[in-house]
Amino acid sequence: MRKLLAVASSIALCATLATAQTKMSGSYTINPNGSGTRNFKTFTEAAKNLFFNEVSGPVTIRVMSGTYKESFFLLPVGGASTTNRITFEPLIPTPQSVKLQGTQGDIIGMFQGLSFFKNGYYTFKNFVFESCTGYAVSAQAYTESVEIIGCEFSDKAFQTSSYPYAQIYANGASTNKAWSLVGNSFKFKSGSSYSGIYGSQIETWEIHDNTFDLNGVNYGIYLINDNRALNRIYNNLFYGNVNTAAVYVAASNLNNDIAHNTFYINTTSSNGAAVGTFGTSSNYNRIYGNIMAVTGAQGSCIRVAISSSSLQHWASDGNLFFTPGGANVGMINTTPYKTLANWQANGNTNQTDRDQNSIQADPKFINATATPPDLHVAFDSKAKDSAVKTPSFVVDDFDGRYRDAKPDIGAFELAGFAIFGTGCKGTGGKIPTLGSTGTVDIGKVFQVTVANGKPTTPALMVLGFSTKQWLSFPLPFDVGGGCSLLVSLDTILPAALDANGAAMLPIAVPNDPNLRGQSLNFQWLVVDSVSASPLGLTVSNGGAANL
Repeated sequence: MRKLLAVASSIALCATLATAQTKMSGSYTINPNGSGTRNFKTFTEAAKNLFFNEVSGPVTIRVMSGTYKESFFLLPVGGASTTNRITFEPLIPTPQSVKLQGTQGDIIGMFQGLSFFKNGYYTFKNFVFESCTGYAVSAQAYTESVEIIGCEFSDKAFQTSSYPYAQIYANGASTNKAWSLVGNSFKFKSGSSYSGIYGSQIETWEIHDNTFDLNGVNYGIYLINDNRALNRIYNNLFYGNVNTAAVYVAASNLNNDIAHNTFYINTTSSNGAAVGTFGTSSNYNRIYGNIMAVTGAQGSCIRVAISSSSLQHWASDGNLFFTPGGANVGMINTTPYKTLANWQANGNTNQTDRDQNSIQADPKFINATATPPDLHVAFDSKAKDSAVKTPSFVVDDFDGRYRDAKPDIGAFELAGFAIFGTGCKGTGGKIPTLGSTGTVDIGKVFQVTVANGKPTTPALMVLGFSTKQWLSFPLPFDVGGGCSLLVSLDTILPAALDANGAAMLPIAVPNDPNLRGQSLNFQWLVVDSVSASPLGLTVSNGGAANL
């Protein structure tokens, strides 16, 4: 209690001192050779200025290329919020341009906040966490809304001297919430005591579109002690050797979604698994739409790692299991189930869905033996169109391709036509609706349709290669009246809507194998003076033809 009061007093004192400072907003740099009031020599100097000065708007701190040998703490910053985020990113956006080495412990330590003064609202982009003597990133209670995006984590950036041994460590006491780990590359450290990401009492985390080189670690992701977690783990790639589990949510951690991941692993323990889980009758983990390839002779795709039958609750379905070396599809406590049929008939009445729509088959990876493995699957994989109960938040895949109405199992989406975004109202309050007919594939012809437009009026169908950017404009781009441009204007095709407000244009896809994996995006623009847009147009939703 005395320590907490001392922390509170220090924060209050520093907040008082900060009132005399100029609050930070806008762009700054970290450059050891730079100068000026908006440049800092080190991360530590930047962190101190943020804490003492506070912020009055979003802050972006761009870091000059180089290797930074320092360990630094980040404290709660007055004025920081989901709107006023503090972003650290390289000044020159090239791979590995900024490397971080923690010479005195953790590379980044997130200091404990308070219930009325939370730490967080930091974003870290595109850094290499190269080495340290502590954690790559650590965080204590009341640390919220931290984003780690596009970073690379080396197996040398790992805490090995004190428990818990991990790369990222967060101890939230149910107050460490809303982190996002997105698009990162992790290489964990080999060892039977090590966890890659260790989260105790964390909630509403988003862990997606990452690659995890398990490299002989004990646990890839280890979550513990929060039975109302609502963490989401999806669209990730896990590969390599693991001892106990690639994802472990079987230690008093419930209500997690583990969906549309691809696992290509070998377990070094008979009790190892791709996913370890447990639950109660009213609170359990959900495991949907994953490819689980366990290649060796031991271990399981799913293990319910609890001996008490009252805690053997979980939900799983729409998964693809592949055990070419003789591993188990499932295990309950120490009882193995070698085949999907055995697993479906395991007699455990506590299992929801019971994998009744799951598959046991070779997923047909493109090149699982490459370094790193290519875990895309062939066009004729049984993963295609076979997922069920896909959570609503899984709208795209690892490559950013939109998922269609019949999603594919695993982290990657194969060929199909996906609908995304929304249109805006026109005549009669109707919103033009984009759709498709025919088969989307190379060497095929399919049709892009529109309905519910203004009858007998000109229209344009836009074909674009991006849903993120058009020229210098980020997408979606607001054109007024609740209407937004969703795709880049790379090709524009004219059309005329019929008396029912409908039209259709054919799209012939060349028979070129190099187009495999590409996406074509579409949107209709309909001339309609009733539209609230000053352009006199209504727009449809968007569509993506994934080849």
